[in-house]
Amino acid sequence: VLRSVKSVDLEQSLLVLPLKHVERLMHYLILLLRAGKGIELCAKISVFLIKAHQAQIVANRTMMTPLRELQTLVRMRTTEIRDTAGFNIAAMRIIARIANEKKNERINYEEKSMKDIWAGLGKA
Repeated sequence: VLRSVKSVDLEQSLLVLPLKHVERLMHYLILLLRAGKGIELCAKISVFLIKAHQAQIVANRTMMTPLRELQTLVRMRTTEIRDTAGFNIAAMRIIARIANEKKNERINYEEKSMKDIWAGLGKA
């Protein structure tokens, strides 16, 4: 549902969200992060939510445990995404290098075969 909301509208609605709803939203963010769904959006919402309601969240002792769990999950999931992206980029570079080498081999083979066709002609 949150993906369909424009970024500006989402931020404005998070700014006016009452503390009770902030608690519930944090709970849902934790559930989504545990399931590994919508990690980028959950991280963005978590950071914005905490920046916008920092004083209220810190003053409320009951939110400290979910806040710590949210912090741990956001760090863990974003690290996983970063590692996956890095692995995929490295794999793409290897594939590009192999494709380039095969292309060069094909060009070299074609050049050699063209020389061989005309090699015996013209000699008496």
